[in-house]
Amino acid sequence: MGYNPYGINVNPLTNMIYVANYGDWVFSNTVSVINGTTNKVIANVVVGKNPTAVSVNPLTNMVYVTKNDDNLVSVINGTTNKVITNVVVGYAHTSHGSISVNPLTNMIYVANHKDNTVSIINGTTNTVIVTIPVGVDPNAISVNPLTNVIYVGNNDDTVSVINGTTNRVISAVPVGVANVSVNPLTNMIYVANNDENTVSVINGTTNSVINPYDKAPLTAIAHTYNGHHNPGGTVKHYDKVQKICKSLSVTSFNQNIDSTKKCELAVLAK
Repeated sequence: MGYNPYGINVNPLTNMIYVANYGDWVFSNTVSVINGTTNKVIANVVVGKNPTAVSVNPLTNMVYVTKNDDNLVSVINGTTNKVITNVVVGYAHTSHGSISVNPLTNMIYVANHKDNTVSIINGTTNTVIVTIPVGVDPNAISVNPLTNVIYVGNNDDTVSVINGTTNRVISAVPVGVANVSVNPLTNMIYVANNDENTVSVINGTTNSVINPYDKAPLTAIAHTYNGHHNPGGTVKHYDKVQKICKSLSVTSFNQNIDSTKKCELAVLAK
C-alpha cells in the first residue's frame, strides 16, 4: 500500500479494489490496485498530488479519482491500470465521498466544495458537460442509478437533489452536515449528520426527511449544540435547538448551557 490510504472503492465485476493514497510519500501520490482474489497489491497508479476519493464504473471498468491539490479528475483504465486522461473540474472536496458514478448513464458527479458546485462528466467523452450550483461547501455525493437522481451533502445542513435527466436541482432537503449514501432498491437516502450524532433518512419519492424528530436524534441534537462540543457555550445551530425545545414546551431557552440543560432534560423525559 501507499502512504495514508484514504478513499476506497470496489469494482464488483472484476473483484478489484482501488485505494487513494493521500499525501503519498512512498509511491508518489498513487492509487493502489488490490486483487480481491489474492488480496495483494498488483499496481500503484500515479495520479497526482493528494488523491482523496475514488469511484468506479463497473460496466465500463473505468476508475475516477479526485485530488485535493488540483482541479482534475484522473481517469484510470481498469484493464491496463493506466491513467488515460485528466478532466478539469472545480475544486473537489477532500472527502472520500466527493465523487460518484451512475453506471447506467455513464455520468460522473464531482462535488466542488470551494466552488459550491457539482461538475458532471460524460464518461464516454471524458468531458464536463455542465456545472451545477448546489449548497454551500458540498462535501459528499451519491447516486441512485435506478431513478437517475443525485444527492449532494452540503455543509449548510442541506442535501441538494439533482435530476440526472435535466441536470437541475429539484430540491434542497434540510438535514445536518452531511455524508450521503443511497439504497437504490428502496429509494431511501441516508445522511450522516456528524455534528449531531444522528442519521437522517430521506424518502427519495417525496424528498422529505421521514425521521426528523425521533427520540435519539432529539437527545443528540440537544446534547451536541449546547456547549458539550463547544465549551464557549455558543450554539452552532441555535434555531434548530430552539425549535426542538419549543416543541417540548421549554419556554425559557436561551443561548447558554443552563437553558440547554433544561432542553436536554425535557428531551430525555419525553
